[in-house]
Amino acid sequence: MHSYEVTLVFQPESNEEARKATLEKLESIILDGKGRIEDLNQIGMRKFAYEIQKAKEGFFVLARFQIESSQISRIREFLNSDEGVVRTMLTKQRISPRRKRDGQSEQGAVHRASHQGT
Repeated sequence: MHSYEVTLVFQPESNEEARKATLEKLESIILDGKGRIEDLNQIGMRKFAYEIQKAKEGFFVLARFQIESSQISRIREFLNSDEGVVRTMLTKQRISPRRKRDGQSEQGAVHRASHQGT
């Protein structure tokens, strides 16, 4: 499984019930695809730098989840078909090899330091 992050921007006039229905459907697609949701953060209303579909602001939601890459097309298709969603940005999260090495070297340093006194 791979980690993904999606930012959804809802139309400013969308109500809480409509947003909730969209997020529940997104969750259903992820769970049906044998994935899991790690985090869902409703950021709230934010102003745009420029107008998008004649709107100057939108309601932002950020979701992090894990799923097989073969299921991503279903998620994209659903989000693109939802009329309440103005914009989406779906990104695959990558763990850099450098971060992995740094974490391993820290663990090794702690292990070596704890055994130097013996």
